[in-house]
Amino acid sequence: MVLLSIAVLSANRIILDRMNSGYETQAIFDAVPIAESKLDEIRRKAFDEKSINKRIYDASNFTQPAYLGKDAGETTTVTYDDIDDYNNDSLRFSTPVLENFWVVSKIQYVSETNPDQVSSTPTFFKLITVKVYHYSMKIPITMTFLYVYRRFE
Repeated sequence: MVLLSIAVLSANRIILDRMNSGYETQAIFDAVPIAESKLDEIRRKAFDEKSINKRIYDASNFTQPAYLGKDAGETTTVTYDDIDDYNNDSLRFSTPVLENFWVVSKIQYVSETNPDQVSSTPTFFKLITVKVYHYSMKIPITMTFLYVYRRFE
């Protein structure tokens, strides 16, 4: 009886591990296009609120890093008009197969000579980071894009 119990528990553990692995795989397959879609949505917006209607030639004229985020009256992504409106934006998303994905966006100025270094002052470079979380994934799916403002066109 003891041997049978041990065998049944071992079999159940193997089945459970395979199910968890299957959920994680499905979550990853769903999370990648979610992250890509959010990144594409953000990239379609203007570089900065102050560059929507005029050309900026001095980076200090852009929105200061402390003020990156939604502007007055921008309550949904439909009303966002520049990429930094997505800073610290989050939403819950579900697919036909899995529910409760969390999508979090971060927008930061980065150094023009070292894009891995966050800048405390405005630059012509903004790093867009999108992370998608799901309880079945051990680590979130993270996608980044370096958005460069072209001032000399």
